[in-house]
Amino acid sequence: MRLRRDEAFRFEFDSPIAALFTIERINDQVTHSHEGEGHILDLSPRGMKLLTPFDIPISDEQQVNISVRFKLIENEYTVQGNIIWQEVAGEDYHYGLHLTVDEYVQEALIDELKHLAASTVNGE
Repeated sequence: MRLRRDEAFRFEFDSPIAALFTIERINDQVTHSHEGEGHILDLSPRGMKLLTPFDIPISDEQQVNISVRFKLIENEYTVQGNIIWQEVAGEDYHYGLHLTVDEYVQEALIDELKHLAASTVNGE
C-alpha cells in the first residue's frame, strides 16, 4: 500500500479490484453506453485510477462523466466521476477520475479502505 501526499487517503491495491463502468455523459449530452470491464488500481474518497482496454474519447474540450460499480469488503458501490486524464498502458488505458460522491459514501469508502490497509499490514 502506498499513500499519496496530495490526498488525505489513497489506497493502492496489490491486486486490482474488478469494476464495471458506463459512460453517463459527454459534455452536457446524456449517453447510454454498454457496461465496460475495468480494474481499479487505486482509490480514495475523491478519486480513482481505472484500468481498462477501452479507449474512451476524451479531450480538453470534452468532459466525460462515467459511473463505476465495484465491491470492496462488504459494500458494493456505484460512484460517478469525471475523467481528468488518460494514459496508454501497453494495450490498455489508465484513467484518472475525480469522484463526485456524498459525505456518507466518502466515509464508507474510508472505513473499508482503512480496514484493507490494516489487513495488508497485518498480513491477513
